[in-house]
Amino acid sequence: MKSKKLLITIFLIIATAFLNIFFASSCKIVEETGTEESKQELETEAGKEISSIEEKEKVPEIILISPAESYEIITNNEDYIILDVRTQEEYNEGHLAKALLIPVDELEGRIDELDQNNPIIVYCRSGGRSNRAANILIKNGFAKVYDMGGIMSWQEEGFPVVIESNTEEILEFEFIAVDDAVMLSSLLSIDRSEILTILL
Repeated sequence: MKSKKLLITIFLIIATAFLNIFFASSCKIVEETGTEESKQELETEAGKEISSIEEKEKVPEIILISPAESYEIITNNEDYIILDVRTQEEYNEGHLAKALLIPVDELEGRIDELDQNNPIIVYCRSGGRSNRAANILIKNGFAKVYDMGGIMSWQEEGFPVVIESNTEEILEFEFIAVDDAVMLSSLLSIDRSEILTILL
């Protein structure tokens, strides 16, 4: 009887140990399977995040363009915006044909005057302001921004500039009394009859 109890106890201990080992290994398999699936899910999510970051990082870059390339674009009447970012005075002294003037300090406030769908060639005097303007354009969603640098390089290569002539000359007149006009005529050696003709 005692030996039967002992055998049953030993059997139960072995069965319990066997069941524990069995459940532990099956849980481990499930755990590993779950881990493998989780790993694949994490890798997929990470891949999506990386491609999303790469897409966000595909920010347009400023494209450097030579005066010769710019001249070809202008002479071929290609659909480009030519943007001069200098001052009005500098612009009047000489600019590229068909150039639109928006000084760099006003560019952010006037950005809506430009069509984002058209490529833009930016230039200034020597290249500093054009680079600043090109960065402003990129930051505001313009995809095709070309920096030609300065008009000085353009002129060194012999390309033409348009000079604005100041046709609005302001003439100022000052009214003086007849006696003062006669006295002035004697100082300037002008005949009295000429002064009277002018006054009448």
